[in-house]
Amino acid sequence: MTKLKALHADHGGEENPELKPSVRKRLMDASEQLFAEHGWNAVSIRTIVTAAGVNLAALHYHFGSKEQLLSEIFAARAKPIAEERMRLLAEINLDHAPSIERILEAFLRPASQSVPTAVSGGAPSSDCVQGWRQNRKRSVERFSPARSMNQAALS
Repeated sequence: MTKLKALHADHGGEENPELKPSVRKRLMDASEQLFAEHGWNAVSIRTIVTAAGVNLAALHYHFGSKEQLLSEIFAARAKPIAEERMRLLAEINLDHAPSIERILEAFLRPASQSVPTAVSGGAPSSDCVQGWRQNRKRSVERFSPARSMNQAALS
């Protein structure tokens, strides 16, 4: 049983068709998992539809293209991050000059704390999590010198 099928079976999809995720969700879940594990260029449309357990026409019906499918996955991921950024920015007291650190934190924290999972909320692959952790570490390392310079300038 593939990871994706196991995920859907855990949610009752195999035994109860009423609980089975929609075709659109299955395509997004399968694509996200495959892109994370193999990369964009290594994953064909046929691989996606096979993993999702749907026919080729379903991908074209719901998304039109592989590019649009990726765009929809990105939008599904970006929306909660953007909402959290806006919430944190709204909490900053504008009566006093906000620190650059506080503004950067409001912008960066939501993305850095967001652990990737399948669009339906399933568990990410270990390769996906490892890649995310490496990217997060590199981002923190890149911002550390700027943060130190900012703190020194404000002292």
